[in-house]
Amino acid sequence: MSAGTEPVALRARERFDRLRGEALAALADGTTARRLAEGGAAVPGGWCVSTIARLAVNDPDALPALAGLQAGLAAAGPARPYPAGSLHVSLLGATQREASAEFATERLDGVVEAVHKTAAGVAPAAVHLGRLNLLGNQWFVEVTPADETWSALRRALVAPFEALGEQPIAYPDTEPMHLNVARLERLADPDRAAALLEAPPDLDRPVVLRAIEVVVTDFLVSPDTLRVLDTVRLG
Repeated sequence: MSAGTEPVALRARERFDRLRGEALAALADGTTARRLAEGGAAVPGGWCVSTIARLAVNDPDALPALAGLQAGLAAAGPARPYPAGSLHVSLLGATQREASAEFATERLDGVVEAVHKTAAGVAPAAVHLGRLNLLGNQWFVEVTPADETWSALRRALVAPFEALGEQPIAYPDTEPMHLNVARLERLADPDRAAALLEAPPDLDRPVVLRAIEVVVTDFLVSPDTLRVLDTVRLG
């Protein structure tokens, strides 16, 4: 890795280490179990127009390894795994979550056009899938970017979406990348959960994100309701 690409990857690793430490502390002091018991496993509702990179589209050969990883999560407690077709890295939500999945055609066309124009000439984003981590009740695989391509594209999409009158779900920090794999519903064995977090890297796989899909989706990117509006090829 060249000197020019070291900072973003280093920041990602430091961020993941911090999240792992916070997750381990929450497991040890009962915070995670308490939050789940109080309803912290509930799935947020609503629908939005979003831009995502699904693994099934970008690197389907990685799916069997992820299925194996998901199967091992049950040892810590009941977890709802994401279907293979739902596994994705988020780019940017073009709209806020709305009560209905029915969006006006003009809105959808405007978002698709904005993504095509903004992504034109942008190179594919090289990333690395690594260790399992936990944020709240969300099991995820750490995604470390090789450079700032993904972060820059997230920033670049905000203004075009706002120009359409939308309120994009923008990130205060555009660098973090997660591949959510399951939602922990109840913590049965905190020690086992901690062991999963402290284990060596579950995956050690480079992936190149070349295809961005503009979609209408619920929070879980449920395959039975996912509506793919268009696919934008990077590079």
